Formats: sequence, structure tokens, C-alpha cells
Amino acid sequence: MTSRPLDPFSGTARLLIDGSNLLGLMARQRAETPPTTLIGRLRALAPASVAIEVVFDGPPDRGLRGTKVAPGVSVRHSGHRSADALLIDLVDQERMRTGPSGAAGLLVVTDDADLRRALRAGGARVAGATWLL
Repeated sequence: MTSRPLDPFSGTARLLIDGSNLLGLMARQRAETPPTTLIGRLRALAPASVAIEVVFDGPPDRGLRGTKVAPGVSVRHSGHRSADALLIDLVDQERMRTGPSGAAGLLVVTDDADLRRALRAGGARVAGATWLL
């Protein structure tokens, strides 16, 4: 049995978040954190060395294409494809850029079971959206 580090950010360079999934969970749980404060809360959660990318389905609102919304935090939109497909592509790109174990520096947050399996197969680590709330 291998033990995981107590710090979930140990070895993490980028935190990728399935934004639509997270906002849906927040709505279902009637989370006390309003979506407008989500970015600040995310930045406070992760060390400054961890880049955070929140990925949403569909086209961006005006002015939000690949926008950096806070230091180390950016928002991406999937355009004509799903956010799931974009997240898988981001993991694949990281693995191609840095080598076979390169995706190990990615921590992807989603509750989508099929997506989690695909991301793990690509070498990324995954966590559930409730972990962030």
C-alpha cells in the first residue's frame, strides 16, 4: 500500500477545474460560497506556485477568451466541443510537452466518473469537486 502525501498540491504544477461541474455542484448543495467569490477562494486554496485553470463548456462570454482573471488563475472555454474534451486535450498536451510522466504534475478536479477514468489513463491525478468546497 502506497501512501499519498498529506498535501494534495505536492508535485502539482497546474490545477485544472471542470468549472461547469463545480458550479453545478455548488448550486445543488446551495454552497455558502457564491460563484463570484470562487476565484478568490481557489487562489487562496492553492499555493502561488500552482497555476489554476477553470474550464467551462461552450463559447466564452464577451471579453473572457483565455482570460487571466487573477494572478495565476485563468478561465478557458471549450468552444464548439465539451469541456471534458478540452480537459483531456490539456492532459495529453502536457504529456506530449514534458514526456510520459509529465501529466503527473496536473491535478484535475471533476465529479464526472468517465472523465476521471480518461484523465487517470492519461497520467493526471484527479480529485472530486466536493474537495474544493
